[in-house]
Amino acid sequence: MRGDHALMLAMAAFVIWTLLGFPGRGLVVSESPMGEVTGSPKDHSGHDHSGHSHEPLEVSKSDQIPTVTLTVLKDPMSGWNAKVVVEHFRFAPENASQDHVAGEGHGHLYVDGVKINRLYGDWYHLGKLSAGSHTVMVSLSSNDHRDLTHNGQVIADSVSIQVD
Repeated sequence: MRGDHALMLAMAAFVIWTLLGFPGRGLVVSESPMGEVTGSPKDHSGHDHSGHSHEPLEVSKSDQIPTVTLTVLKDPMSGWNAKVVVEHFRFAPENASQDHVAGEGHGHLYVDGVKINRLYGDWYHLGKLSAGSHTVMVSLSSNDHRDLTHNGQVIADSVSIQVD
């Protein structure tokens, strides 16, 4: 009887965990059997949001205004490669979740509005994408995870790609 009770509790926990998620669960991105990239539209990056907000951070005119340029190239083997070129900005993974330092931070990579991952460098390999049109976007964020903005606009770049 005791074993049955424990099994029932474990099954109930699994169902709740699956349906509602759990703290610290990262965005699951995987390739389906058909080779398509799949992921959750929610930001479950494992980052604790309870202690602060993610209000945008306006880059002042006295700072050098960061820029970002995105290029997405078909990978010769499979999938796609995103190349990110930044100016007046340094990827600083060693300072992630620390205080803001002007001109450094990380990027966020999106496919069709779904956050895929943080970026800590200038290249990222995307898996295979389903056939059709897709929008790939990268935005710049401060060390403390705020979107960098200039004149009220998020500092970002996006490209559209057609997958056959």
